[in-house]
Amino acid sequence: MKRPASVLCIVAVAVSLVAALVLVSRWAYPISGRPSGEPELGSWYVDVERYNQGVHGGLECSICHTEISTDQHPNQENLLNSATELFVYEACVSCHPQEYEYYQRGVHADVLSGARPSESEYPAPTCGHCHDPHYRQVLSRLQVIDAQVNICGQCHPSELESYLENYHGKTAVDLDFADSASCADCHGSHQVVALDQPEEEVQACRRCHPGANVNMAGFLIHAEETLSPQPDQPSSREFVLLFLVQGFFVVLTVSVLAFFYGHTFLWLLRGLHEKLRRQ
Repeated sequence: MKRPASVLCIVAVAVSLVAALVLVSRWAYPISGRPSGEPELGSWYVDVERYNQGVHGGLECSICHTEISTDQHPNQENLLNSATELFVYEACVSCHPQEYEYYQRGVHADVLSGARPSESEYPAPTCGHCHDPHYRQVLSRLQVIDAQVNICGQCHPSELESYLENYHGKTAVDLDFADSASCADCHGSHQVVALDQPEEEVQACRRCHPGANVNMAGFLIHAEETLSPQPDQPSSREFVLLFLVQGFFVVLTVSVLAFFYGHTFLWLLRGLHEKLRRQ
């Protein structure tokens, strides 16, 4: 039985519209998981009830805040600044000596000391930027991944975007797959490495893929499709190539859709013409 031309036309138009919506959806909507707001300044107010429910709840305030004098507390000049920025994090060493030592070996400490230029508009992260000292709870693996997405993404938005588009991010954030790699799984949690050397990349991949080699580690996890990459980026040529390839397939897809949409429209006109002529 021959189907009416109008039915086939409607089906073809519907398929074309759905394909076009899928094609442009990545530009039309923000990526899920991206932090929506700017980092807030560290508050000076501490909710004692919430503090007592956290991992540090059993500690006296003076154990961490050794410099506070009850006669001159609070210092009103400090209240205009961020508590997170002003805290002296050497106090963390007494309970977390290994973590503090690892931090000193990482790129965050290099940025803090000025030995490495910052890639972000925000100050170099210290303990309090990544760990809430007053309200931190014991988190599950998936909660840790969600926390890393939001915390790391504040200073590294482009890397967050590429992570969420990658297999690791899709399975961890969208599918709640706890075994998928997070930011710290590759870059480290305290001794943070930039992974800008092939040897570092291979070692990071081998934590989950024992047979990883240089070719596998060369896969662009944080790829950017752009015609104007930063000149100091090691994969700047690949980023330009990715932009051109993506543009080619966008043009190809739109052209194919436009051709078949136009073909279907002309088919409809011909069907209407034949119908009117028979009348």
